[in-house]
Amino acid sequence: MIRHGKPEFPYSNEPRRWIWGSEFNRLSSQYDQSSLNPHWNRQRLEKHNPDIIASIQDSHPLSSDLIRARETATLILGPSSEVKSMPLFREVPLPTVPHFLRLPAYWHLYLARLLWYAGKSSAEPKAEARKRARRAADVLEDHESRHPVSLFSHGFFLYMLTHELMRRGWQCEHTRPMRYLEIRTFRKP
Repeated sequence: MIRHGKPEFPYSNEPRRWIWGSEFNRLSSQYDQSSLNPHWNRQRLEKHNPDIIASIQDSHPLSSDLIRARETATLILGPSSEVKSMPLFREVPLPTVPHFLRLPAYWHLYLARLLWYAGKSSAEPKAEARKRARRAADVLEDHESRHPVSLFSHGFFLYMLTHELMRRGWQCEHTRPMRYLEIRTFRKP
């Protein structure tokens, strides 16, 4: 699994900048159109183990259909690679945060996710997101039964998917949320 690289986006680039909830909500609605920060991601990719990158390049790649995930696949696999992009692997949408709160941008992100866990409505409620993570695990297991597979996706969705795969007996070294352009390997004993 590969979490998408760092996007060129205000609260990704300045997570400690204080903003109003109304600004965070506006930015969140635009996040899915953001592209990668080319300089940051190239530097981060150079720090990865070349053997891991080679194994990703030799796998069957799947991706979210959102720009930042597809661009991450292109960054690692090259522009001529064929990647199957699917909405199934998109990020779990955030609910809005209170407009009147002024917090660091990253705190708004945590608050939005906490509100989602508490049941605040968003485009995809918890039960639906869990069902989608189960469907995604089915797709990954189906592909993996024929050949190694790599998935380019998003932080919170990958966190949910990690727990679903571990429930099915897959093993991974880490279970915490993934950082930008982090790579994790899953194995089934």
